[in-house]
Amino acid sequence: MDTDEKREVTLASGVEVVVRPFPGGLYANLQARGLEKHPDPEPPKKTIDTATGPEEVDDLTNPEYVKAREDAERKRGNLIADAILDLCVECDLSKYESQSKRLEKHIGKAPKDPDELKSWFFENYAFTRRDDYSRAVGPALSMTLVTDQEVRRQLDNFPGQVERAKPVDAEARGADEEQPLDVQ
Repeated sequence: MDTDEKREVTLASGVEVVVRPFPGGLYANLQARGLEKHPDPEPPKKTIDTATGPEEVDDLTNPEYVKAREDAERKRGNLIADAILDLCVECDLSKYESQSKRLEKHIGKAPKDPDELKSWFFENYAFTRRDDYSRAVGPALSMTLVTDQEVRRQLDNFPGQVERAKPVDAEARGADEEQPLDVQ
């Protein structure tokens, strides 16, 4: 992977992590797996009066259904976030050995397995604020989006294939929200 394709993030705890882009194909596979493991619940039915008589329809506002659907969505999101932490967020744990030793005094021995150790350290020390988690996970997903810079490179490579017969009056912004692109 290109070493330019990473972001260094300092968490509120002072822990420094390197975040790399999340593979797009894996994202789609995890979404499919998430739907298998945590499908949306079937909505309950309710009867409404219509001009032609009573009709049974899905009750999408039922509080129990809404809670169950949100729970399924959260579990699917957690599958993706856990994979991002595992595959895309790197941390040199050797820099934080003293913090790990202090943690062990309070909560017991750290795991020996490197992957489990990373999760243990993140959970018990690195992620001190709620937004630390999203600051570590978010960039991995945003780096997979097409940026204005990438679109400009493509325009330079294939100008004859993307020229339009007449100008379009729409302003289109890319994922990084830079200046609108001129695709005339």
